[in-house]
Amino acid sequence: MRIHFVPVAHHAPTPNDDPGHILPRSTAARVVLVTVSGVLAGAVTLATWAMGGLARASDADRVLQPGSPMKNTMFTLTPHEAVSSAGAGPEGTPGVEVRAELTSHDDEPFRLSELRSTIEADLSPGGTPPDEFSLVFERAPELPVTSIQPHMPETVLMRWPLPSGGSVPEELEEITVAVSEAEHKPGFADRSSRWFATSDTAAEVTLPVTQE
Repeated sequence: MRIHFVPVAHHAPTPNDDPGHILPRSTAARVVLVTVSGVLAGAVTLATWAMGGLARASDADRVLQPGSPMKNTMFTLTPHEAVSSAGAGPEGTPGVEVRAELTSHDDEPFRLSELRSTIEADLSPGGTPPDEFSLVFERAPELPVTSIQPHMPETVLMRWPLPSGGSVPEELEEITVAVSEAEHKPGFADRSSRWFATSDTAAEVTLPVTQE
């Protein structure tokens, strides 16, 4: 008796049917998967932003402890302590003095007025000081400062006057120093470039005020 063998064709499993592969091998299928994943990730980010999650993280990051460096593209300022007295303000007036380390990031000197535009203070109690701060170097407090030299660390004394008719030095409890982000660009009246503060706050530090 003759035995006849009939050949049977076996089909190899298609790559997409292989359970060992997480991603589909088809290019078109991968494009669809990546697109859907991107849409879902964007929706999650948008929902987090809408609920304030991202904003809260940013706000928390910018509030620093005393002695922490506050940095923007223009300089680094590290406030250490604050004192108030009848002569701690500009030109020996009643006010509050903040001792800090300052280092410029610029390759050229910049004016004190440019630095002032990026630093704000708030007194508690008392609110915003009525005028800009004066600044001297601790190593030579009798000499006026008009510009900040590039990449040169200095210990500085920033002096704010008290609000008119507001707190007396003995009543001050805290001072909050805030540093804005800065950008270097041409001015409005002339085309020479200089530093300007932006509307974004880079960092802020609240210092307890001691009495002298």
